[in-house]
Amino acid sequence: PIHNHPNSHCFMKTLEGVVHEELYKKPDMTSCQCSCGCKMKKIDDRDYAIDNVALITDKDGVHRVGNRSHVDKAVTLHLYSPPFTTCHKYDDDTSKETEVPMGFDQDFSGRCCGTSCCS
Repeated sequence: PIHNHPNSHCFMKTLEGVVHEELYKKPDMTSCQCSCGCKMKKIDDRDYAIDNVALITDKDGVHRVGNRSHVDKAVTLHLYSPPFTTCHKYDDDTSKETEVPMGFDQDFSGRCCGTSCCS
């Protein structure tokens, strides 16, 4: 889905395949003429191949990332600084904003391996 990164920087690296990003103008519902909402306005789209790195913040807009191939897989690594607990997704046709909870992997650096701790 089209989504934001509230007060955060999103760094994305393509590890495998090709990833497609669509960048949209952040919706401004006050300028929308229709009570049913306004279609999201795409301002750019890009492809990221292996080892390409992308950066997005809310100043850039909101985006959607995906794999356009139905055959080849794509793998990405995302880093968020600082992490955030919720973001907003946007409906393509109405720009309706919905808050979504986020989940992150925990830091297991202090975890022990078997009988001795990892260094």
